[in-house]
Amino acid sequence: EVNCQAGISHVDEGKIADEIANARSSADVIVVQFHWGDEYTTSITSNQRALAKAAIDAGADLIIGNHPHGYNP
Repeated sequence: EVNCQAGISHVDEGKIADEIANARSSADVIVVQFHWGDEYTTSITSNQRALAKAAIDAGADLIIGNHPHGYNP
């Protein structure tokens, strides 16, 4: 399910496989980009790993994760 904007969806681990399968029906390459992580840290959380694995297992070709609100010198 896409909420209000084409290509934008709130993260719901239960919907990842369905959304990737839906995208696969009309795309050759599936790129999943998450806006995630804890502010002001560079550590990867267990939740990030689980979401990335779920997306890969569902058929994503590329995972991009970012969280631009923090500055880490």
